[in-house]
Amino acid sequence: MAALWDEYARRGDAAVEAFWAEVDAAGTPLIEPLEGDDGHSAVTFVWRLEEPDQRVGLVHGPLGVGELDLLDHLGTSDLAFRTYRVANDLRNAYWFMREPVRSLDARSADEWAELERRRARGGLLTGDPLNRRVRPHFSDPLDPATEEPGQSVLEMPDAPRSLVELTEGGATDRLSAHRWDSPLLQAPRTVWVHEPAVPAGPGGYGVLIAFDGHRALDAMGLPAILDGLTAARAIRPTIAVFIESLFDWRHVELPRHEPFADFLAEELMPWLAARFAITADPTRTTLTGVSLGGLAASFVALRHPERFGNVLSQSGAYWWEPIDLEARYIAPEERRGGWHAAAYEAAPRAPVRFYLDVGLLEGGRGTSTDLLREVRRFRDVLLGRGYEVTYREYNGGHAWACWRAAFADALVSLVGTAPDGR
Repeated sequence: MAALWDEYARRGDAAVEAFWAEVDAAGTPLIEPLEGDDGHSAVTFVWRLEEPDQRVGLVHGPLGVGELDLLDHLGTSDLAFRTYRVANDLRNAYWFMREPVRSLDARSADEWAELERRRARGGLLTGDPLNRRVRPHFSDPLDPATEEPGQSVLEMPDAPRSLVELTEGGATDRLSAHRWDSPLLQAPRTVWVHEPAVPAGPGGYGVLIAFDGHRALDAMGLPAILDGLTAARAIRPTIAVFIESLFDWRHVELPRHEPFADFLAEELMPWLAARFAITADPTRTTLTGVSLGGLAASFVALRHPERFGNVLSQSGAYWWEPIDLEARYIAPEERRGGWHAAAYEAAPRAPVRFYLDVGLLEGGRGTSTDLLREVRRFRDVLLGRGYEVTYREYNGGHAWACWRAAFADALVSLVGTAPDGR
């Protein structure tokens, strides 16, 4: 960027047009080595201005939760940019925000109301049109016509790699959709079932139940990961069930919701056993979810340990408490946090094993929604009660790209096979 400034001073807009041509070919963000610093690189985010005085902000990427940085303008050109010194092990998603709000971390009712107005209008955040590391989303995982924009990914050269090679596609040839009316939920529900490519073997297939099912299919690409782990004999063949969790439902069902937990144990598992050769062993049955889905996995296992013996929780929303933080602004001093950890502390110890992870950029600067702090608190309670816990912190944020990269190792930590594949 220093060289571009010099070129711009000499050649004006012609230098910027040449820069855009280079960026179109190379993709973004721009990652450059820092002389004498092997642990960090210079990372530049760029945006092509639609109006000369347009204000554009960067969200996430190298920034923490709730942080927002305005991009700088290159003179009077159409280039806005910002450069950061970034650790080489970082992986995170990022977005741009046109005409950014004052803060993403509402500290007053006025700031919260402004955010809600912007969200209601739609298009609050937008991806980077020049970034090629984007996995598309699908409203219906079996219908390519429902493709939606995905998250733009910043992946530094030393970001941790998965046990299996992560592919951009998903194995959908053995994926089937099933829909029925649930008496317990009093609503119709869709699940997608992914069958392994190999026979079940002794004891039947293992079971993986994933919340936010359509995102676990597209953003996570779990079928391809499961197939890779099975082929490597790192896990025994496992059927995966992806639960529909539409936005209008997930804030009701995924936090401590007893009918949803009972639906999984008393409706879904018998339905699955009647159709597929699945195990009855809870130690080979895993609940997995991210954010509120991680919270749900922990609650369901506490309520039904006879069915579910493993919890794979990524960035679990353990800040949640029985007040509706989505419906109104609640001042930080009115929030306590730790409600779910206290529930585990008070309950009899259940025969459940845990994998927990959280990003170092997921702290909330001291409020009860400080996810990093609350995941650590939940971990400490579990260890204090004698639970078996695998715990990991990574340099990243609240993003599908982070969860996807860690998932294979996480599942193997819970249900991995012995060296002979058993």
